[in-house]
Amino acid sequence: MLAKKMSIMLSVAAVSADSLEDKIMARTSKKDFSALFPHAATKGSSNDEFYSQYSTERIVDDYIKQGMATHEVIRNLIEDCIKNRTDIIIEGHQITPKNVRRMIDLHGKEKIRSILLLKKDKVKIAADFHKSQTPDDWILRKTKNPGTFLKIAQMISAYSKHFESEANTYELNSIQMDEDFDAKINKAIEILRKF
Repeated sequence: MLAKKMSIMLSVAAVSADSLEDKIMARTSKKDFSALFPHAATKGSSNDEFYSQYSTERIVDDYIKQGMATHEVIRNLIEDCIKNRTDIIIEGHQITPKNVRRMIDLHGKEKIRSILLLKKDKVKIAADFHKSQTPDDWILRKTKNPGTFLKIAQMISAYSKHFESEANTYELNSIQMDEDFDAKINKAIEILRKF
């Protein structure tokens, strides 16, 4: 939803890194699947079951490992866009601050613009799940137990805190999105336009 709104405001196409990851997973051999996609390999059809079996720390670690499996494809897409002078927004947990910094160092900050949008308020994150307008939202579709929504929110908060720490390390812009959503989106657009 964040990338979609920014895409409309900037008149730039948006791509979800989740879609790229799905394509990579579909082409990954069974032998390599668990190592490259530990989160997907252990996740069943129910969030309730999954989030009762694994700790927040384990899930975050698995998401980080899983995101690494998409880095090469994301890098290739970015390089194709640079070569063809095409602007694109790529969003998703797979785009880590470390790899954003590598791309900026390689291509220059005039070609790679980045802003990390963070959500850390667990209670607000959990409440916002029910406002989703995504047609096939995986959180709503796979969650029946109300307590699981808070566990998922806790994982998202922990992942955001990890990204915030890395953003500081790699000197990247980040914005806390828990409050004043529209104002924060406008601020993000303003930051991106200043590059």
